[in-house]
Amino acid sequence: MIRSGNVLDFVVMIGLMIAIYLMMSRAEKKMPKLRRIPALDALEEAVGRAAETGRPILFTQGSGGTGTLSHPEEGPQIMSGLNVLSHLAALAANLGPRIICCVGQSDSLIPTTEIVREAYIAQGMPEAFREDDIRFLGSGNAYAFAAVDIIRTEEVAAAFFIGPFYNESLTFVFHSDDVGAMKIGGTAFTHQMPFFAAVCDYFMIGEEIYAAGAYLSGEAEELGSVVGEDFAKGFSIILIILAVAAASFGLSGFLNFMRI
Repeated sequence: MIRSGNVLDFVVMIGLMIAIYLMMSRAEKKMPKLRRIPALDALEEAVGRAAETGRPILFTQGSGGTGTLSHPEEGPQIMSGLNVLSHLAALAANLGPRIICCVGQSDSLIPTTEIVREAYIAQGMPEAFREDDIRFLGSGNAYAFAAVDIIRTEEVAAAFFIGPFYNESLTFVFHSDDVGAMKIGGTAFTHQMPFFAAVCDYFMIGEEIYAAGAYLSGEAEELGSVVGEDFAKGFSIILIILAVAAASFGLSGFLNFMRI
């Protein structure tokens, strides 16, 4: 029996599960299409620029600390950044430029290392993988200063900032601009979006980073899950409209039952 106050969470959860399942099932028969995301289309351009200039690529998935992958807001953004890193590393293995990963979360160091290693192995270039280019820089100011030092010392040709960022974002982007790097950013933090949007060459706005893995892989199930999530969001909007209407007409019983 569902208790009053838990109805809204239950309805949204069921709606989300049904929408994702239906879209994933449909995707096996008809491949869904996502709108273009210019920042992801620019991956090959960025790697090609690095290969032509003989300069490395810098990638970082934001700042953090211990246990960041399990954080409800930061963890999904870090994982989205790692999805992009997998494809970026494969391109780098094919075209030749080094890829330097600046890690600011202790628990994402091993996943980052293995993702890059596997990308090089998959491209038949295991000997080109350099583990010392996967660098744990700590968190806070230590991470920010160390990343800036790498940007300037290595004179990177392209810089990727995808994940949870705080006040270090503008520092990274400005120093990358000073060395002439192509800048691609992405975050779901609304307090950092304006800064990335204003300064980066390409930028993924909000939930675009969560769709990055499906967009790059082109796998039917992953694309279907993204479409299903969009339908679920539409369902949530309908519930909000119903709640507003109920509040406007004084239907307190409905609101109390749904606990809105």
